[in-house]
Amino acid sequence: MILLESCFSLQLNFYLIRFTFMKSGIFFFFVLFFVCCNQPHSDLDQSSFKDSIVNMHLAMIRSLDYYDTLDEDYRMLQAYMDDDTGYFINVKRNMEQYEEELKKYPPLDTCVRLLKLSELNVDEAYRFSHGQSFCDFGQRITISRLADTIRLHYVEYGATDKDQKMKYYDQEGNIKVGPGCAVVKNFERSLSMEDWKDLDRLAYDADYWGLKENEYDLCLDGSHWSIDAYTRKGRYPGNRHIHSVSRHCYGSKGFRELGRYFLRLSGEKTMCERFF
Repeated sequence: MILLESCFSLQLNFYLIRFTFMKSGIFFFFVLFFVCCNQPHSDLDQSSFKDSIVNMHLAMIRSLDYYDTLDEDYRMLQAYMDDDTGYFINVKRNMEQYEEELKKYPPLDTCVRLLKLSELNVDEAYRFSHGQSFCDFGQRITISRLADTIRLHYVEYGATDKDQKMKYYDQEGNIKVGPGCAVVKNFERSLSMEDWKDLDRLAYDADYWGLKENEYDLCLDGSHWSIDAYTRKGRYPGNRHIHSVSRHCYGSKGFRELGRYFLRLSGEKTMCERFF
């Protein structure tokens, strides 16, 4: 009987010790887990995680038959992942050359300061920008919609000096634009919902949201214009909020009619003698 009680006591102590050890172990595990989860990851871990995601993204792009892997955004990402120093040296050189060209030949619109369409706090907006050969003036026409309120903002600018057109200077075969820039017309007015619906219809007829951003068109002269767009609610496909289309010599008939509609709504004629 005494031996049985001793065995029982020993067995009980064993389970108590085991239970205490397990409880301590579980407690230690949770402490370790809590500490580890609250420790910041090293920069190396974060960098490896980001690189792995970018690699997965690039791999998915390469698996698509229709994706243009010559796109500059793709090439820069790929060069970054490949540590392609030569590519970035070339990009830096091109950027520096571009900045030098801007200093030598500044664009006419240096005096125009407009908010981005996405900063206007509107539901939708379109902006038409027009330039013309042999003309020192250009236009920006912005049409926006906030609920049922439609607004048009018109600004015309030009290279001017004391209200006179600045001359072009031919120097070693290059055309130089004078440094002056001034806004010559600037106003805002309301439009009707019917005006907006017509604009939206023309954009649809022109397949505006489906047009490529740029398209080569061989012509010797003519207007150059672009139309930028913003929508708060993303458009199919791709949930797009922003789009921009630029054409030389108008582009397609639908795109040409869309641009002309901006000018008709403004009620203004350009400062140039002829409008194409």
